[in-house]
Amino acid sequence: MKLDQRASTSTEGGVQVDYGRFLYESAEGENGSGSSLTLRISNGNTDLPSVSVFLAEQMYGDDVPNGQVRELGRLELKDLKSRYSKQRRSKTLEPSCLILAEEDGFLVGCVGLDIQQVDIAGKKLKNIDRSGFSDGTEVEVKTFVLANLVVRRERRGR
Repeated sequence: MKLDQRASTSTEGGVQVDYGRFLYESAEGENGSGSSLTLRISNGNTDLPSVSVFLAEQMYGDDVPNGQVRELGRLELKDLKSRYSKQRRSKTLEPSCLILAEEDGFLVGCVGLDIQQVDIAGKKLKNIDRSGFSDGTEVEVKTFVLANLVVRRERRGR
């Protein structure tokens, strides 16, 4: 599946997020496979439907019926929009991004970076929002969390 590669910029929580920004691009054949490899930040909106299908197929595709894969893809899209779209519905104040790996323009992997609060005493993670933890008495720290880490099945171990 080919993905949209338009770039744009947004400011989230005082931090600039360069949607669509290329992080790495190899020349064709440079990586030993005869193809070009690209790492980039998702554009924040139009990539998400394709990425949700990719996640569902690569995580569950061979293990569950097609109808369930479609439903899992729908749920993945809802989650991706809440975490990584430019106009997230959540109340988070911190930036997040979804990094995509593409080979010859086709998606071969992805990973999300999200900042969350950790309740040290309860050993819980929570998306950072304006309210924080419910009673405010817990010891809290911010940490990066990797989410939605998937590599295309035939590319794993390479």
